[in-house]
Amino acid sequence: MIKRKRRKPLKFKIALAKIEEIARHVGDDIEDALLNMSVMEAGNDLINAAPERTYPGAKSYSAIQHALTISVLLTVARLFDQDGPHRDPNKSDKASLPNLIRLLSQKRCAEEFARRARSWIPHMPDISDSQEAACREALSGAISSYRTFRKSTSYRNALKRVRELRDREIAHSLTRPPREALPIYRELFDLLKISKSIVRLARFAIEGSNFDYDDVERIMRNDGDRFWRMALLGRRSENTSDPQLDQDAH
Repeated sequence: MIKRKRRKPLKFKIALAKIEEIARHVGDDIEDALLNMSVMEAGNDLINAAPERTYPGAKSYSAIQHALTISVLLTVARLFDQDGPHRDPNKSDKASLPNLIRLLSQKRCAEEFARRARSWIPHMPDISDSQEAACREALSGAISSYRTFRKSTSYRNALKRVRELRDREIAHSLTRPPREALPIYRELFDLLKISKSIVRLARFAIEGSNFDYDDVERIMRNDGDRFWRMALLGRRSENTSDPQLDQDAH
C-alpha cells in the first residue's frame, strides 16, 4: 500500500498574507456582483412598472441584461471555487470562500488576528479585551455560517446548478443536455447573500473594518435607477416626472 506524502503546512507569514489577499479579492468580487445585480434589477423593475409601454432597442436591452446575468453567475461561481480533493489546497491560487475559511479555521491564524484586534484602536487600550472578543466572535460567525451553508441541501444544489451552467453553457459549448434545471435568479441572489454575510464577518476579523455590503448595494441600486431612467425614459434627474409611469403608479 502506497502511503501518501504528508502535506506541508504553509509557512505562518505566508498563510496570513494569503488570508488578507483572498479577503480583498472576494470582497472585490462581491462588489462587482452587487453592481451588476443592482443594475439588472433596476432595469427590470423599471420595465415591469409600465408593462404596456413600448421601448426602443428591446434586443439591446435584453443583450445587456443577459451579459449582466452571466457576469453575476461567473462571479458567484468563482466565490465558491475550489480545487479537487487530490490537489494540495496549500498550492491553490484560487481567491475563494472555501480557501479563505480553510485558512481562517487554522488555530494559529485565528489567534494571530485575535492578537492584532487588541490594537485596532491603539489610543484606547482599555477596550482591547472587547476588541479581541469581537474579532473572535466574527471569526466564529464566518466559519460557522460557511459550514452551515455547506450542509444545506438547497444551497448545495443551487451552487451545483450554477457551476453546471458555467461549465456547460458559458465555458464550453456542449451538445448533451444538462442533467438538472439551470439556476434561477433567486438562487444567484441567495448565494450572493450568504457570501456577503460570510465575507463581512471575515473582513471585520481580519481588518477591523465594519464593512456593510447592504449600504454598498443601496448606493449601487440608486446609481442603476438613475442610469435606466435616463437610458429608457430620457429623465436626467429623479425629479423629472414621466406621465405614463406616474399614471401606472396610481
